[in-house]
Amino acid sequence: MLISGFNLYKSHNSIVKIDNSKALNLVHFADMGIQGTGGYYLPDVDHDIKIKNPKERLKSDKEIWLKRFNKMGPFKYQAFLVRKQVANTEDSSFHWGKEGEFINSFSRSQYSLPRKLFLDNDGIARKYQETFAIVIQLCWIILLANLVFAFQNSDYDSQLFKYSIVGFFTFLLIFESGRSRYLIQFLPLIILLSGIGYENLKPKEKV
Repeated sequence: MLISGFNLYKSHNSIVKIDNSKALNLVHFADMGIQGTGGYYLPDVDHDIKIKNPKERLKSDKEIWLKRFNKMGPFKYQAFLVRKQVANTEDSSFHWGKEGEFINSFSRSQYSLPRKLFLDNDGIARKYQETFAIVIQLCWIILLANLVFAFQNSDYDSQLFKYSIVGFFTFLLIFESGRSRYLIQFLPLIILLSGIGYENLKPKEKV
C-alpha cells in the first residue's frame, strides 16, 4: 500500500514532474552486467539516451544482451560470472576513494587518527594507506570465512539471511556490478550471518 501510494503521488504531483519515458529499463543494466567486468558502461548509457521511444529502447537492449550472450556462449558466460563474483567480493575497501575526489572538507589541523587512516595528507578520500588496507582486508577475509560455518543453521533467521544474500549476489551477477562497492547495500546481512557462523565456532557449554 505504501509503495502504491508513493508511486501514485510521484506520478501526480505539482512539485516534481517525472517523465517515465526517459527511464532506463532493467535490461539496460543487464546489458552492462554482461560486458567487460560487468560494471558501468558509458556507451550503453549513450546508446539508450539516443532512443526516445521506451519500447524501441527495450527492444534494442534485449538485442544487445542476446548478442553479447551469444558471443560468449553458455560456458564462457559461466566463467565470466565466476570472475564477476570474485570482483564483487574481493576488495574490503569497497573501492573507497576510487569514485573521484569528493571528500575534501578537513584541514591538516583538524586531523584525528580516523581521518588520517581514511583520508590522504591533503584531506582527500583516496585509496587507504597500505598498512591500514592490510588490516581491513584481513577483517574482511575473516568475515567471509565465518559465513561457511553458518551453513549448518536451519533456524528462520539464518535461512532468511542466507536466501537474502544469495538473492542479492544473483542480482549483482545479472545486472551492473563487478566492484565490491555494490555489496554495501546488503553488507548488514553479511555481517549478521557471519556473526552466526562465529557463534558456531565457539565451544558449546556442557549442560
